[in-house]
Amino acid sequence: SSGINAEYGYTMMCLICSEPETQRAERFRKEIASPIVGYPNLGIFALELIYQYEKGLSIIPIKKATLLYWKFLLYTLGSLEDLAKRKAKIRADNGLPVWTEPKD
Repeated sequence: SSGINAEYGYTMMCLICSEPETQRAERFRKEIASPIVGYPNLGIFALELIYQYEKGLSIIPIKKATLLYWKFLLYTLGSLEDLAKRKAKIRADNGLPVWTEPKD
C-alpha cells in the first residue's frame, strides 16, 4: 500500500513537472478563482473568515485570514505594476487618455 502511494506520488510529480510553467501558473490561477463548497471563490471565503472573526465566531487568527485574502488578491489581480498596465490597456482600448498616478 505504501509503495503504491509513493509510486502514485512520483507519477503525479512527473506529470506536473512535465507541464510548462506558464500552463501550471494559469491552471493554478483558475483553480483558486473557482468555486469552493458554499463560496464563489477563495477570496469570498477569506472575507467570510474575517467577518466571522469580527463577530467572535472564528477560530482562525485574524492575521492568517487577512494574509490569505491579501495573497488571493495579489495572485488573481497580479502586482500593482501588472494592475497599472492592465488599467492603461483598458483605457487605451476605450479611447481614453493615458493616466499617470500623481507622485508625492
